[in-house]
Amino acid sequence: MEVGEDGVAIITMSNPPVNAVAPTGNDSLTSILLLLLLLLLLLSVLVSVFGRGISSNRFQA
Repeated sequence: MEVGEDGVAIITMSNPPVNAVAPTGNDSLTSILLLLLLLLLLLSVLVSVFGRGISSNRFQA
């Protein structure tokens, strides 16, 4: 995990072929998730898919 000067933590998962979290990594993962209370996390996964979210037009009357 890297933390930039702006306080953003970057976690790069690299556990091919599917970037799965191994059972032995659960303690580390729990510790990292607790940092969510203090930091904005940017999860960088080595895939070419980007979630674009939902259009705000759906909420307009």
